[in-house]
Amino acid sequence: MTIGFSHGVVEQVHASEGIDLGRAQDVHDINMDVAHGRLGVEEGARRLDEVSGARSEYKVWFLILMYGLASACVAPFGFGGRLIDMPIAFILGCTVGVLQLVFAAKSERYAYVFEFLPAAITSFMARGFGSINNGQLFCFSALAQSSIVMCLPGYVILCGSFELHSRKNAASTRMAYVVAYILRLGCGIPIGAVLYGMMDSNATSETHCINPPLSRGWCFLFVAGFTVCLCIILLAKWRQIPAMMVAAVAGFCVISYITEHLTNHLSHFALIPPMLGALTVAIIASLYSRLSGRAQRLGLDFVDSHFWRRRVQPRLLLFSGRRHSEADAWPLPSPSDPEANTAPPPSIFNDGRRPREVGHHLAAATMLPGLLVLVPAGLAATGSLLAGIHTTPSAVNATATAVHLGFNLLQVATGISFGVSLGALILGPLGRSGLTSL
Repeated sequence: MTIGFSHGVVEQVHASEGIDLGRAQDVHDINMDVAHGRLGVEEGARRLDEVSGARSEYKVWFLILMYGLASACVAPFGFGGRLIDMPIAFILGCTVGVLQLVFAAKSERYAYVFEFLPAAITSFMARGFGSINNGQLFCFSALAQSSIVMCLPGYVILCGSFELHSRKNAASTRMAYVVAYILRLGCGIPIGAVLYGMMDSNATSETHCINPPLSRGWCFLFVAGFTVCLCIILLAKWRQIPAMMVAAVAGFCVISYITEHLTNHLSHFALIPPMLGALTVAIIASLYSRLSGRAQRLGLDFVDSHFWRRRVQPRLLLFSGRRHSEADAWPLPSPSDPEANTAPPPSIFNDGRRPREVGHHLAAATMLPGLLVLVPAGLAATGSLLAGIHTTPSAVNATATAVHLGFNLLQVATGISFGVSLGALILGPLGRSGLTSL
């Protein structure tokens, strides 16, 4: 919310919150081009207007399916779910997607209670599915937790933690909002569970999965799938996804093995797994930001070199059965041609070379999906989100659940923000990293 004072009138401007990693990369590229003199200020402003006015590449129904796939993928590696739990998690995730992308986007009144209703509805449905066959078929814990992963305030709490590390005054307001958000979300989980318990006297009361989880090899596969879904939901470009996936899988690998070796000491070292995972993600994102542009420039230099054009390219064309002749090339315009004085296209230089990117890639955009993947992984390391529920068939402790959820999220966010700050400190001698510019 932005408040402006004009002619003695207080005006409130509401802007819909969200993350668009694709537009963030476009704005960063325009900024680099203007800063290095490849674009004028007016042209840069025009391109910024085009970026801000561009429509989303994905339809709402497709994003709803991504919500369901994200919940299905996070259930095995984040909350101990099995393959049989994934279809139910997909349905619950799609339910959350409909509530967030359809109802919350159209109704401002519903948006005020959005944090409460999805948690209550999905926990009600999860306890119903988890009570089938006395809790032996589906895992209530995995279904209830995986369905609300996309509702967790991971980005907001990360920004608040970074601002606290930077000693900014805005951090207090952001963290107060996070606390209120978590309390509403944490109260919705037990209320939905108790409503089903009032209807079914044989409702399950297990807050952990009874059956053994999948092996770690399956978890790496689902981490990659969850990262792809998360990147699509955050509107990242397809060319950004491979680097984001590598960073996320590497961060999960670190946090998984560290959690395994610190199983008996997690109560004393709960911050270490998310901290080391965030450190890994930050280093990989920064290295990609610095080295990818150089690698691309070296590759283009090789492609534009005399050796490639005169030695390699003709042989490749001959091997592929094509013939490179003068007739295949575009004729050069004559001086008498009225269109001869038009400027060359911006995709090539005057000497025919391909354009080189200037500056570094946006490290924060590459790093953000990996950090958000660490949120459910870190919550799994610190304990179940439902650990605060002391269930009976018809009663739960809602206050304990909300406080436990908030404490776990704050623990994970503190560890992640400290790991990113440590990564910026380690990579500081290499130049300005921009890791904490979320």
